[in-house]
Amino acid sequence: MILALLFLAKIATAPGSAPNLELTSLELTALSKTKSEGRAAFALTNRDTVDITDVVGSCVVRVNGKEVGSGAGARKKVKPGKRVGFEIVFKVDYDGFKAAAGSKWVEGAWVESEVEGSLTARRSSGEASVPFKFAQKMGTDGAREGVFAPAWGR
Repeated sequence: MILALLFLAKIATAPGSAPNLELTSLELTALSKTKSEGRAAFALTNRDTVDITDVVGSCVVRVNGKEVGSGAGARKKVKPGKRVGFEIVFKVDYDGFKAAAGSKWVEGAWVESEVEGSLTARRSSGEASVPFKFAQKMGTDGAREGVFAPAWGR
């Protein structure tokens, strides 16, 4: 029995094991006709027994089911057993976001969102891909259309 558990534990951390990925934050950071973007922050855990040499990821972002943006991110080395931050900055279509968020949307609101994409972890022993899809409310507090543009001033 103990040997079987040890064998299963070894398989779970065999080289090439996919990293664990959690969405920790999703936010709109800028919203204007000239610059609209956001960021998806993740916690990435290397469950493998060898270093991850490179991590690359890409995603699309939807608000109320409508695609409003996309982006990519990269990170270098992640030691075995370590948990690190991984960020994807995404560009947002200004008009598309406003239409998807609806007429009652105001700066500082939380909007129903989804981030979907894939992450590839490269290491000397090969690579592992992790598709992901997270539904979470996206914070928009940092996305002001003008300097100090409060929602009640419109």
